[in-house]
Amino acid sequence: MLDAAMPALRHQPSPLCRWLHRFSSLTSTVAIALLLLVPLLSPTSAQAQTPGGPGQDGPVVTTPPQMVCLGNSLKSMRDDFLVPHLLARHPVTSLRFQQVIDAGGSAVYMGGLLVSGDPAPLALGQGPPLAPTSIARWGYLHQDSTAPPDLAEDTFVVQVTPIAATNRTRLPIISSVLQLDLLIQVCDWMQPGQTPVELQPIHDWLQQSDSTLDGVECWQQKRRVFVRLSGQQANPSGEPLKWRSTISWQATSNGGHVDLEVQP
Repeated sequence: MLDAAMPALRHQPSPLCRWLHRFSSLTSTVAIALLLLVPLLSPTSAQAQTPGGPGQDGPVVTTPPQMVCLGNSLKSMRDDFLVPHLLARHPVTSLRFQQVIDAGGSAVYMGGLLVSGDPAPLALGQGPPLAPTSIARWGYLHQDSTAPPDLAEDTFVVQVTPIAATNRTRLPIISSVLQLDLLIQVCDWMQPGQTPVELQPIHDWLQQSDSTLDGVECWQQKRRVFVRLSGQQANPSGEPLKWRSTISWQATSNGGHVDLEVQP
């Protein structure tokens, strides 16, 4: 649920394509691997209409550092791409992310998300409206996988492609800036030494070798904002054990929060 309606943006931001910091210092193996991601991020890719890979319906996160890399990716797209779409009532309706390479002391991740909503009404003097349906596909290089992820050291590249709306109905995953910011904060809290006591069970669960987080869902009730994480854990004696946890806080008018809760 969104807060009060916001005015449509006056222009469509240009497609993003950012290389951040120290590309020249990458090992040859990881540099080649990251370059191979570029065709997959291209809008001419055969999978351009569906972010992520075939058969994957959500993020695949198996460790706390991977959760931090997901948060860093969302943080990198927040201001230029995600916030304008969310304020224009274009929710995120698909989110995928997973590690694809771990070599040379570095790790490479691929991600994709879809924003989709109704076109903004035309208004004189506002220029072209924001494309209501777009795909962002990205690659994230965790430069030193023996150290915590750090946007000042890591490399991030993203390409945004407007696409034609489809008839497929998708439920919102993230539909407001407040929801996005809580999700980013939850990811940041997986950094070593930064996990609140309330989220320590989530951190500990992700550290287990047989656990996989594969679902994210956000919503809100007035100023109360919720993020539900879901996943599964291997069970040698039968079906995987389902797991989920819901994090919420009360957003304040000055951009902060109070009353952090985690259930169960």
